[in-house]
Amino acid sequence: GIDAESAILMELQRGQILYEKQAAQKLHISTANNIMTAIIAIENTTLDSNVTISKECANTEGALLNLVVGEKYSVENLLYAMLPENANDATNALAEYIGGDIQSFVDMMNNKAGELNLKNTYFKNPTGLYDEEQYTTAYDIAVLVRYALTNSTFNKIFSTQAKPWFSKDSTRVLVNQNKLFWSYDG
Repeated sequence: GIDAESAILMELQRGQILYEKQAAQKLHISTANNIMTAIIAIENTTLDSNVTISKECANTEGALLNLVVGEKYSVENLLYAMLPENANDATNALAEYIGGDIQSFVDMMNNKAGELNLKNTYFKNPTGLYDEEQYTTAYDIAVLVRYALTNSTFNKIFSTQAKPWFSKDSTRVLVNQNKLFWSYDG
Protein backbone atom coordinates (compact mmCIF):
# COMPACT_ATOMS: atom_id res chain seq x y z
CA GLY A 1 0.00 0.00 0.00
CA ILE A 2 0.92 3.66 -0.32
CA ASP A 3 1.57 5.60 2.89
CA ALA A 4 0.65 8.96 1.36
CA GLU A 5 -2.63 10.53 2.43
CA SER A 6 -3.60 10.90 -1.22
CA ALA A 7 -2.21 9.42 -4.45
CA ILE A 8 -2.94 8.92 -8.14
CA LEU A 9 -1.31 7.16 -11.07
CA MET A 10 -2.44 8.51 -14.43
CA GLU A 11 -1.40 7.19 -17.84
CA LEU A 12 0.18 10.10 -19.73
CA GLN A 13 -1.18 9.63 -23.26
CA ARG A 14 -4.89 9.04 -22.63
CA GLY A 15 -5.19 10.30 -19.07
CA GLN A 16 -6.59 6.97 -17.87
CA ILE A 17 -6.45 6.56 -14.08
CA LEU A 18 -4.59 3.35 -13.18
CA TYR A 19 -4.62 3.81 -9.39
CA GLU A 20 -6.04 6.32 -6.94
CA LYS A 21 -6.30 6.79 -3.22
CA GLN A 22 -8.38 9.76 -1.99
CA ALA A 23 -7.32 11.63 -5.15
CA ALA A 24 -10.03 14.28 -4.69
CA GLN A 25 -8.98 15.18 -1.14
CA LYS A 26 -8.04 18.87 -0.85
CA LEU A 27 -4.48 19.21 0.44
CA HIS A 28 -1.63 21.70 0.49
CA ILE A 29 0.87 20.41 -2.08
CA SER A 30 3.42 23.07 -3.02
CA THR A 31 4.59 21.18 -6.11
CA ALA A 32 1.45 22.38 -7.90
CA ASN A 33 2.56 26.00 -7.40
CA ASN A 34 6.01 25.37 -8.90
CA ILE A 35 4.63 23.50 -11.89
CA MET A 36 1.97 26.14 -12.58
CA THR A 37 4.50 28.97 -12.19
CA ALA A 38 6.88 27.25 -14.61
CA ILE A 39 4.21 26.65 -17.24
CA ILE A 40 2.99 30.26 -17.11
CA ALA A 41 6.58 31.50 -17.34
CA ILE A 42 7.38 29.26 -20.31
CA GLU A 43 4.17 30.19 -22.14
CA ASN A 44 4.41 33.94 -21.50
CA THR A 45 8.06 34.85 -22.01
CA THR A 46 11.26 33.66 -23.68
CA LEU A 47 14.01 31.74 -21.91
CA ASP A 48 16.63 34.37 -22.67
CA SER A 49 14.59 37.27 -21.24
CA ASN A 50 16.34 39.03 -18.37
CA VAL A 51 14.65 39.42 -14.98
CA THR A 52 15.80 42.19 -12.64
CA ILE A 53 15.73 41.13 -9.00
CA SER A 54 13.78 43.23 -6.50
CA LYS A 55 14.56 43.52 -2.79
CA GLU A 56 11.35 41.61 -2.01
CA CYS A 57 12.40 38.66 -4.18
CA ALA A 58 15.93 38.53 -2.80
CA ASN A 59 14.51 38.39 0.75
CA THR A 60 11.71 35.88 0.07
CA GLU A 61 11.10 33.20 2.71
CA GLY A 62 12.73 30.05 1.33
CA ALA A 63 15.28 32.00 -0.72
CA LEU A 64 18.19 29.75 -1.74
CA LEU A 65 20.23 31.63 -4.29
CA ASN A 66 21.49 34.86 -2.69
CA LEU A 67 20.12 36.75 -5.69
CA VAL A 68 21.60 40.23 -5.96
CA VAL A 69 19.10 43.09 -5.90
CA GLY A 70 19.20 44.95 -9.22
CA GLU A 71 21.08 42.15 -11.02
CA LYS A 72 19.60 40.51 -14.11
CA TYR A 73 19.08 36.74 -14.39
CA SER A 74 17.70 34.86 -17.40
CA VAL A 75 14.26 33.28 -17.23
CA GLU A 76 15.93 29.97 -18.11
CA ASN A 77 18.33 30.08 -15.15
CA LEU A 78 15.53 31.06 -12.77
CA LEU A 79 13.41 28.15 -14.04
CA TYR A 80 16.29 25.73 -13.45
CA ALA A 81 16.57 27.06 -9.89
CA MET A 82 12.83 26.98 -9.27
CA LEU A 83 11.75 23.62 -10.69
CA PRO A 84 14.41 21.19 -9.58
CA GLU A 85 15.38 22.89 -6.32
CA ASN A 86 12.31 24.91 -5.21
CA ALA A 87 14.17 28.21 -4.88
CA ASN A 88 11.44 30.61 -3.74
CA ASP A 89 13.48 33.69 -4.63
CA ALA A 90 13.66 32.51 -8.26
CA THR A 91 9.93 31.70 -8.20
CA ASN A 92 8.91 35.15 -6.98
CA ALA A 93 11.31 36.86 -9.39
CA LEU A 94 9.60 35.08 -12.31
CA ALA A 95 6.16 35.91 -10.90
CA GLU A 96 6.99 39.62 -10.54
CA TYR A 97 8.52 39.76 -14.00
CA ILE A 98 5.60 38.07 -15.78
CA GLY A 99 2.68 39.35 -13.72
CA GLY A 100 4.01 42.82 -12.95
CA ASP A 101 3.45 41.98 -9.29
CA ILE A 102 2.89 38.82 -7.26
CA GLN A 103 -0.91 39.17 -6.90
CA SER A 104 -1.43 39.67 -10.65
CA PHE A 105 0.66 36.55 -11.25
CA VAL A 106 -1.42 34.56 -8.75
CA ASP A 107 -4.51 35.68 -10.71
CA MET A 108 -2.83 34.26 -13.85
CA MET A 109 -2.23 30.99 -11.99
CA ASN A 110 -5.88 30.70 -10.97
CA ASN A 111 -7.06 31.63 -14.48
CA LYS A 112 -4.82 28.91 -15.95
CA ALA A 113 -6.18 26.44 -13.37
CA GLY A 114 -9.67 27.31 -14.66
CA GLU A 115 -8.59 26.83 -18.29
CA LEU A 116 -7.21 23.39 -17.41
CA ASN A 117 -10.41 22.52 -15.51
CA LEU A 118 -8.60 22.06 -12.19
CA LYS A 119 -11.82 22.28 -10.20
CA ASN A 120 -10.25 21.67 -6.78
CA THR A 121 -7.21 23.91 -7.00
CA TYR A 122 -6.81 27.44 -5.67
CA PHE A 123 -3.54 29.35 -5.49
CA LYS A 124 -2.61 32.14 -3.06
CA ASN A 125 1.10 32.45 -3.94
CA PRO A 126 3.56 31.23 -6.59
CA THR A 127 5.99 29.53 -4.19
CA GLY A 128 3.78 27.04 -2.42
CA LEU A 129 4.48 28.52 1.02
CA TYR A 130 1.66 27.43 3.33
CA ASP A 131 -1.56 29.41 3.17
CA GLU A 132 -4.73 27.96 4.70
CA GLU A 133 -6.80 29.19 1.73
CA GLN A 134 -4.57 27.42 -0.82
CA TYR A 135 -5.32 23.85 -1.90
CA THR A 136 -5.16 21.27 -4.66
CA THR A 137 -5.72 17.55 -5.09
CA ALA A 138 -3.67 14.62 -6.36
CA TYR A 139 -6.09 14.41 -9.29
CA ASP A 140 -5.64 18.06 -10.27
CA ILE A 141 -1.85 17.77 -10.01
CA ALA A 142 -1.95 14.73 -12.32
CA VAL A 143 -3.95 16.75 -14.88
CA LEU A 144 -1.55 19.69 -14.51
CA VAL A 145 1.56 17.52 -14.90
CA ARG A 146 0.04 15.75 -17.90
CA TYR A 147 -0.51 19.15 -19.54
CA ALA A 148 2.93 20.46 -18.54
CA LEU A 149 4.76 17.44 -19.94
CA THR A 150 3.39 18.20 -23.41
CA ASN A 151 5.69 21.26 -23.34
CA SER A 152 9.21 20.22 -24.37
CA THR A 153 10.87 23.12 -22.50
CA PHE A 154 9.08 22.21 -19.28
CA ASN A 155 9.90 18.54 -19.78
CA LYS A 156 13.60 19.26 -20.25
CA ILE A 157 13.90 21.47 -17.15
CA PHE A 158 11.63 19.28 -14.98
CA SER A 159 13.66 16.15 -15.77
CA THR A 160 17.10 17.67 -15.14
CA GLN A 161 18.88 15.94 -12.26
CA ALA A 162 21.44 18.65 -11.54
CA LYS A 163 22.66 21.93 -13.03
CA PRO A 164 25.43 24.36 -12.06
CA TRP A 165 24.44 27.80 -10.76
CA PHE A 166 27.02 30.53 -11.20
CA SER A 167 27.04 33.73 -9.16
CA LYS A 168 29.67 36.41 -8.59
CA ASP A 169 30.85 34.89 -5.31
CA SER A 170 30.47 31.17 -5.87
CA THR A 171 29.35 28.24 -7.97
CA ARG A 172 26.96 25.63 -6.67
CA VAL A 173 25.04 22.71 -8.09
CA LEU A 174 21.25 22.86 -8.10
CA VAL A 175 20.01 19.33 -7.40
CA ASN A 176 16.57 18.00 -8.33
CA GLN A 177 14.61 17.41 -5.11
CA ASN A 178 12.45 14.68 -6.70
CA LYS A 179 13.67 11.54 -4.90
CA LEU A 180 12.50 9.32 -7.76
CA PHE A 181 15.42 10.60 -9.85
CA TRP A 182 17.84 9.17 -7.31
CA SER A 183 16.08 6.04 -6.04
CA TYR A 184 14.00 4.61 -8.89
CA ASP A 185 15.88 2.48 -11.41
CA GLY A 186 15.28 3.84 -14.91
